[in-house]
Amino acid sequence: MRSIVQGLVHAVDPDEQATAIAARPDDPAGAVQDLLDAALEPLASRPELRERIKELRRQHDQLIDDVTPDVLIDAGGVVDTAKARSVVTSWKAYLEEHRSEITALELLYSQPGDKSVTFTELRELADRIKRPPHNWTPDLIWAAYEAIEVGKVTHADRHTVTDLVSLVRFTLGADDRLEPFATKVTERYRAWLTQQEQAGAAFTERQRWWLDRMADVIAASAGITEDDLDNVPFTEHGGVDGLIRDLGDKAAVYLADLNRELTA
Repeated sequence: MRSIVQGLVHAVDPDEQATAIAARPDDPAGAVQDLLDAALEPLASRPELRERIKELRRQHDQLIDDVTPDVLIDAGGVVDTAKARSVVTSWKAYLEEHRSEITALELLYSQPGDKSVTFTELRELADRIKRPPHNWTPDLIWAAYEAIEVGKVTHADRHTVTDLVSLVRFTLGADDRLEPFATKVTERYRAWLTQQEQAGAAFTERQRWWLDRMADVIAASAGITEDDLDNVPFTEHGGVDGLIRDLGDKAAVYLADLNRELTA
């Protein structure tokens, strides 16, 4: 996306257009049009990307009505436990029914130590459950559990796709408490650091920067790969080369360790 945006900005830059026109003085309009066409080509040739951009915009758009007065529709203070129980029951049935056809579920049902679930696979699960007739989101399912599993659920104002890992594991009985995925990753990361220190490791400030940022990515994406190191903020410190430079021959070991220990 950054490359596409840079291309669009480049195409409408007056200086760039002037350069293009200078190269084709006999057809200035055509020179500018070719510049614009080249910038638009990545979008024009990818209908799925265009649709995804529109989906993201719809998710983040906010409609503000400054004219119509607010009207109180409902004043609730009592949780509808019957509805919450129905959601949880349907959710459990859904997991059982689709465990072999949705990759994320198949992986989360597998034994610990097997291949871990990826963010893409979790996104697929999120897209599937939000379709009719269920129209589920991690927030809705979480709230249902919070209503009927009093004392076992950690409240959070907002939930992300990665919280589906926590929801599935709690539903399967693999976890005794339902906690946000990022919270569990943070706890496991602290424990991992303690283990490393007890084993004699002493990380420099630069090394901790890499470890902390990798833990952040795992918390947000349920894992980290070498490809992630080619993105911000890692590229600001040299990407893969910077990781090897600062963590040495243990760079790959730490990457695998964090993936395994923080997502277990």
